[in-house]
Amino acid sequence: MRAIYCRSHAIGSIAIRTFDGLRRWSHCAGLVDDEHVIEARAFEGVVITPVADVIRRSSQWVMVERRVPDEAAGRAWARSTVGRRYDWRGAVGVPANRDWQDPRAWFCSEHLTMWEIKAGLHRFRPDTRGVSPNDSYMVADDRWFVVPV
Repeated sequence: MRAIYCRSHAIGSIAIRTFDGLRRWSHCAGLVDDEHVIEARAFEGVVITPVADVIRRSSQWVMVERRVPDEAAGRAWARSTVGRRYDWRGAVGVPANRDWQDPRAWFCSEHLTMWEIKAGLHRFRPDTRGVSPNDSYMVADDRWFVVPV
């Protein structure tokens, strides 16, 4: 599975990076195919977006490849969430260490992390309370975090 991590000069991006300890990334999304991502966006919720649009609105970006046991299951879960609302509590709650696994609404890094879990990749402890884009980017992608399906 592929993920994109990015940032921009927009006020929302700056605010997310500031509240996340002045770290690098403010947004992330998973690629559903070679040309589209599924992402959770403020004011839009969970949407399918062309990768080119994500890159165009970014001042910096990086693509990451992750090995997952069941990429199709993860992709199917992500598609099933399109249309869900944006998790504003998640956007402001990452530094507050709040529970992030509310299936009715998604913040970008919550969505990407659950997508990975549904694909069989568990990179965070089950008691993790918040996942920022930077947390998602920095956690190791090695075999010790893969749970067999």
